[in-house]
Amino acid sequence: MILEKDTDFYMEKVEVLLDEQGQKSGWYKQIVAKVDNINGNNNLYPKQVYQDALEELKKQGFPYAGEHPHPTPYRGADGKIYFTTSIPHSAVKFRDAYIDEQNNVWAEYKPLDTEMGKQVKTFLDNGLPIGFSNRMRGSSKREKRNGKTVQIAKKLKLYTWDVVLNPAEKSALQLPIVLDEIEEETMNFFDMSLQELENWKEQNKEAQEAEI
Repeated sequence: MILEKDTDFYMEKVEVLLDEQGQKSGWYKQIVAKVDNINGNNNLYPKQVYQDALEELKKQGFPYAGEHPHPTPYRGADGKIYFTTSIPHSAVKFRDAYIDEQNNVWAEYKPLDTEMGKQVKTFLDNGLPIGFSNRMRGSSKREKRNGKTVQIAKKLKLYTWDVVLNPAEKSALQLPIVLDEIEEETMNFFDMSLQELENWKEQNKEAQEAEI
């Protein structure tokens, strides 16, 4: 699974979607991820692995809102990992997504009528780019590619894409942010006690606050 430091950030100019009368529909489309590509954090999401996770998310009807900042993970009483989602942090809802021939993952979304959603819409109305990153968990394997150690996803659970405005480094499509995937071979949140998870969150507090 992918470590917090290996998260991916995608920032693109937004494409406004029009209705049948050529008026703004309130929906937008942009790149939110990329597959079959070794990104700046040496992660690679095979197209079929990501496609399987995307198809499952589409079957569910995109039930999770994109938030800002990323919700943090926690372990429930049933032993499973969940995220501390928040209505005030909810910013956008999604209705469709697909992978194009260039391996870009495109998603259609609409800002919510929440305080955070209004802030996102203000950016869009003023022609300012916003970014997205995957909220997911899964498993991966390490392989050597072109002299580099690459984390290759084996299975993914995709929840949504969260809005990110403060990447840690300036790069076109791949910028590290706060946790959205968990690296199984290095840190397994499933095996952590609640206290261990709280300790991890405290140790990574600075990285979480940098995103806000």
